[in-house]
Amino acid sequence: MISQLGMLLRQSQPLSVPSGAGRRLRAPLQALGQGLAGSLSHISLRELAITAALLVGVLISAIGVVYSSHLSRDLIAQQAVLQEKSDAMQSEWVQLLLEQSAWSTPTRVERIANDKLQLVMPGAGQVQLIY
Repeated sequence: MISQLGMLLRQSQPLSVPSGAGRRLRAPLQALGQGLAGSLSHISLRELAITAALLVGVLISAIGVVYSSHLSRDLIAQQAVLQEKSDAMQSEWVQLLLEQSAWSTPTRVERIANDKLQLVMPGAGQVQLIY
């Protein structure tokens, strides 16, 4: 197969180039084609297998890079969503702390104890200290 490719390259017509540039480019292109044909005829099956294996490795690596880039973008998008949820929860937590401090002020607790539970503050003589 390689020798057939070399034969085709040797028999091929030179590339057509606009007049004027044809003479200058035709000879180097023919030399390139003949050099390629000559170099292909000396490639062994082992070298071809190594080249094919390297090509497959490069393609698999490229697919891996694309896949990891895709996963990275998905994870960044998920992180942004979770960050927004975290910010919303943090804001709600601050509001709950403010509400808790408002509901637990001593004056409010004393007022509710007096109004709803009819509790009164004991006098100085009624307080007993236990040590």
